[in-house]
Amino acid sequence: MDLVISGGIVVTGDGTTDRVGNVWIDGGRIVGVDFDGLPAEPDVGERIDATGFVVAPGAIDQHAHGCSSGPLFSSGAPALSLEAARRNVDRYLLQGHTTILNLCGFATVEEIDAAAAGSPARVAASTVHLPSSLRAADAVDGAGLDDAHRAITADRMLAAGAVAIGEVGGGHTLGGGGQDYQYIPARIAEAFGVEIDATVARALKMSVLGREIFGDDQGAEPLEAVLEKNGLGDLDAEQVGGIVSDAVLPPIRHALQGFWEAAEFAERSGLPAVFHSSSACRRELTEIARTYRGRATLVAGHSNHNTFTVEEAVSTARELREEGVGIDVSSLDGVITHWRNDTERIDALAAEKLIDTLSTDYANGHWDSMFELAHHLVDAGLATRAEAIAMATGNVARLFPALADGRGLLAAGRVADVAILDRYNIGRVESLVVGGRTAVRGGRTEW
Repeated sequence: MDLVISGGIVVTGDGTTDRVGNVWIDGGRIVGVDFDGLPAEPDVGERIDATGFVVAPGAIDQHAHGCSSGPLFSSGAPALSLEAARRNVDRYLLQGHTTILNLCGFATVEEIDAAAAGSPARVAASTVHLPSSLRAADAVDGAGLDDAHRAITADRMLAAGAVAIGEVGGGHTLGGGGQDYQYIPARIAEAFGVEIDATVARALKMSVLGREIFGDDQGAEPLEAVLEKNGLGDLDAEQVGGIVSDAVLPPIRHALQGFWEAAEFAERSGLPAVFHSSSACRRELTEIARTYRGRATLVAGHSNHNTFTVEEAVSTARELREEGVGIDVSSLDGVITHWRNDTERIDALAAEKLIDTLSTDYANGHWDSMFELAHHLVDAGLATRAEAIAMATGNVARLFPALADGRGLLAAGRVADVAILDRYNIGRVESLVVGGRTAVRGGRTEW
């Protein structure tokens, strides 16, 4: 026997099990989990005394970005440096994520492998190499796409090992956060030589186009008032409105058509598809859910998107859940960091028992971890510890079996990805075992 993790509070990822026990590991696999007291097995290579800690599966993050040397996001934006991508992978791992789905769907498998090289983390590929998604990227950016990216098809990515479709649409192509922190500020700076942050850009966007990006939000604050409030009263409001519209609107029609192409490919390929979920696309996604019910695995990503009102987040998630869609919520920067987001919508969804899975998303690099979000749910009394950990592990494995590939549960025969977490705050990762080998100990890397 290679390793035994003994005496910890074992939370297996099944949503119910939460009791003191031992996890036995050999050859990179879990050979057993028992609840019979301290082990007496003499022939064990290594023992980890987890007394007083929670022992759980490593988190499986099915909505991450920036973990490749390829194009970013659904907009096909220029890639991060390889060093920056590798730092992202390491950061995910230190947060307890042992399996990561890079949802920058134009990246190649080779570009993802390059970012994961040398790391114990498993980083998997997705695809949005579909005609309308490519047109949407080109309408807003596309600068990170070369001829090779444009020549790849979703079928070729499937053959190369892609495990999911997504992110279908995105904040850059559907008027969401990507526009707020990237394209609107860049265009304002180019036109006026003025720098604005994401919060101001979002206020401008909401004023010009409304929450649903169709210009019919009667409650929106007048643009002139938004400009004045943010020290931009000298800017020409009509010109600012044109800049915002020109940044946001061109890709939307293509992105929504891309939803249908992705759903069709999900049905044909058997891969799960992760859709950008926000107020701008909720009607389209609901119609697709009705059309493909029982025919494809569809997941509504970040169902806590900040363009939803709390009531809309709950009603949309309930309607999609009734059509068989998986409901995901992303930590974004709303649990610990509090850059632009909070947990208000997550809390409402959790109170109604509408959450299937947790993820991180990217939030321009400000994301909080899945285990930090799980701790929040437990601390707020919105989920038991077993339920919250399952949302980050076993539930993800059920929706994304090829991504999990034997991970997500502490059970015999499963891959030995194990997180040892603080008992009182499961957002704190003490140690991490990946494939039966210790990768993090005492909060420090061992690779």
